[in-house]
Amino acid sequence: MFTFVPIWVPKRRISSMVSFMYKVIPHKVLFMIIAWLIFGCVLAVNSFNQILNAEWFRPGQAITIAWLIISAFAWNPVWRFFWRVFPKLNHWIFPDLNGAWDVEMASNWSVHRQIAEAAAGRAASFDIERCPEDDLAALQAVQLKAEISQTWFNIEIVIWNPRHDTPIKRSDVISADPFGAVGLKPSGLFYFFKQENDRPRLADETEFYGSARVEYDKDADTLHGLFWTARMWDRALNTAGEITYRRSS
Repeated sequence: MFTFVPIWVPKRRISSMVSFMYKVIPHKVLFMIIAWLIFGCVLAVNSFNQILNAEWFRPGQAITIAWLIISAFAWNPVWRFFWRVFPKLNHWIFPDLNGAWDVEMASNWSVHRQIAEAAAGRAASFDIERCPEDDLAALQAVQLKAEISQTWFNIEIVIWNPRHDTPIKRSDVISADPFGAVGLKPSGLFYFFKQENDRPRLADETEFYGSARVEYDKDADTLHGLFWTARMWDRALNTAGEITYRRSS
């Protein structure tokens, strides 16, 4: 007798995968894919059972086959292979962000220092609301490294400072929320992170939280957007700026 043994899949992993797909794939397309997959499995099981003269089709068998296919596709080596063969999937569904990245930040910390120096009388006073842009200090450039680990269940990001030229030690992403491309709007990430400082300065913190929103540029293969932190927010020293991820060569 030809039967399928149900496969146990952790509910949390199933929920994570469905949540990820629901966010990055247009809902109509996702429902069509699921319906097509289940319908195809029903036909396949029915035909296979008839060929083998086994018992008549049971709906649970089609569901088992569908989950087998989905589970195989969810395995990183499998879906990443299809993404390499068909690069358009990076735009149609979601980009493969796995790997090492060079990160460049342009922080307004330098402007905070300019304001502090002026307030203390150690530099010329100025009106932060009305002064020309040329009178403001240039944004502070920071070079960092990042590693992104992406599956259909979650996205993990860690950022660190190999140069040790700033107080930044590392940032660990606590949660990442992907969004898919819609029309001309690119895909990208919202993420929430915890930052650790190696050598905290006066009026600074060893740990604080922040968030960022970055969009994926499929032509340049980069992530670019803005970040915000709660760094010393009670002294109005919380930072913000631009952040750009580029693939490490």
